[in-house]
Amino acid sequence: MKKIKLITILLFLVICLRGQTSLQSIQALKPGEKVPDMELIFHYRDSVAKPCHLSDFKGKMILLDTWATDCTPCIAGLPYMQELQEKYADKLKVIVYTAQDEKDYNKLWKVLEKRIFSNTVLDAATKLPAVLGDTIFSKLFPSPTAGTKIWIDSAGRYQAMTYEGKPSGSTVEDLWAGKKIVSDKLYIPDIWSDSQRRKWMEKRMGFTDHLLNYSVLARYDEKVRSASWDELFKIDSSTGKIIGITMLNKCIKDLYTMAWLKKGIPDNDFLALSKDPEACYSTSNKSKNWKDGVNWMENHLYCYTLQIPSTSNEDALAVMRKDLERYFGMRGSMENRKMKCWILKRITTEDKIKTKDKTAKEISDVIFEDNGEKRLVIKNSQGGVTGRILGEIKYYYFKDSLWGASACTFIDETNYKGSVDIDLPLGMGNCSVPLLRKELQKYGLDLVQEYRVRKLFVLRDISLKK
Repeated sequence: MKKIKLITILLFLVICLRGQTSLQSIQALKPGEKVPDMELIFHYRDSVAKPCHLSDFKGKMILLDTWATDCTPCIAGLPYMQELQEKYADKLKVIVYTAQDEKDYNKLWKVLEKRIFSNTVLDAATKLPAVLGDTIFSKLFPSPTAGTKIWIDSAGRYQAMTYEGKPSGSTVEDLWAGKKIVSDKLYIPDIWSDSQRRKWMEKRMGFTDHLLNYSVLARYDEKVRSASWDELFKIDSSTGKIIGITMLNKCIKDLYTMAWLKKGIPDNDFLALSKDPEACYSTSNKSKNWKDGVNWMENHLYCYTLQIPSTSNEDALAVMRKDLERYFGMRGSMENRKMKCWILKRITTEDKIKTKDKTAKEISDVIFEDNGEKRLVIKNSQGGVTGRILGEIKYYYFKDSLWGASACTFIDETNYKGSVDIDLPLGMGNCSVPLLRKELQKYGLDLVQEYRVRKLFVLRDISLKK
């Protein structure tokens, strides 16, 4: 028995070592080189994984899409990739791949079921094959970021690496016709460090190190993703003064609130009193069509960068405010405004949400039923529970934006501090708010619209008076 165990262990070690050796020996391919055949496991949403080989698609072109569950453009682009697959089904095979595992992959779809634009995305995910836990493609085609497209011709040769958000049909047709596709040369990944910002400026704008004082406002750049809010400023080390600002692919609301408040704010703390409010921020875009959402980004996101000398007496944010006013013709200010809000309140003195069994296991989760229905189940849970209830209501009942966020203001006036039991149906849609209220009333709660005075950042055309 011991001998059998020893042989099994040795065989396992040999297999592992062989796998490591093969991975270590993989070299990045150059355009024109043959892509080796390999076994793949295709994963689909709500479907059993299927094994296959790359050679199964012999005679077809292959488009590999580098993917990630935290890459919003990648997710939003799935329906387009599926459309491309359907249009060129006899010539092309689209495969998305990621280093993330099956747990992350499946978790994404449950999250997206909350979002208004997700129907087309979820449908595409049931049809497009995904390779998970990738360790091979990333070595054959080293890519700086998710969203990279890898083109392989019908003869199985690697042809090009592109960073276009929406690969065009003309690229497919050119490759099928034997025309050469050139890899994109202009690409800078996420703009985090000052050196990367400068590199982006040099590539995108043609700027070089001799420029000491400048500010530039440019259109949306699909080849970069936005930096985090914490990485927008260049600070002079000796004075602590802001001498540089870079904001990439930001909407007008974000540009203005950064210039005036030095921070971003939620959409429900913003009010646009302008000729075209829908151009100011994404929540105002109520289209359920993912293509319209992408088009909105292309037309209403901007790149802004500024640098002033460290010896200058100018305030960088003041310069930015003047630039924005000059280009967009709007000015911002903080104001108290009487706004209609959704208020969660108690309607009875009887405590109907109080936990009945304090020894019960604590539960606070959205339950997905086999019939597609969803419920918010909370048992023996305390600490901001009514806030959690409001959060789920907001996502499931007030989906007025392509990205699933809502500009409605929700206020919790229950002042409830104890542990809670509640079982609330979700996902009945905007027209079912009356049904939602009936369910809440069973627990002595109600959701009503009332006016409250709130402090908002108001953006108005300069020609308009307060």
